[in-house]
Amino acid sequence: MANPLLSALLVALVASGCATSPEG
Repeated sequence: MANPLLSALLVALVASGCATSPEG
């Protein structure tokens, strides 16, 4: 993405989703 803030937020959301997901 062009915006580093947006990319960082997206990565954080995906990481948190994977961390809370029992399937990994």
